[in-house]
Amino acid sequence: MTWGPWIKHDGTGCPLPVGTLVMVRFEVAPDDFRQREIFVKGGLSWDWTWWLNEHPHALARVARIVAYRLPRSAAFDLLRTIAECRDDAGIEGGEHDRRRVKEGAS
Repeated sequence: MTWGPWIKHDGTGCPLPVGTLVMVRFEVAPDDFRQREIFVKGGLSWDWTWWLNEHPHALARVARIVAYRLPRSAAFDLLRTIAECRDDAGIEGGEHDRRRVKEGAS
């Protein structure tokens, strides 16, 4: 699986729907960053209010999510490769394809 770019998170709550697969970068202590894949459940780490404090319903101190990234599909990667190949060949905006179709039709 490939991942999209990192998106900075500002600590104002979870920006994604529950059940979304993401890779998160989180800070468990000052300057102690880690990352892992998770399914979004909401939670305290998206809201920085409880960072480094013990929440009454949490089993441990709360980390804070500082960035996240979403998975990219294989189809997206394939389309990107095709577009790069077209650029390398000097084909602009599909004009080459329109001419070829016209010539083949006559």
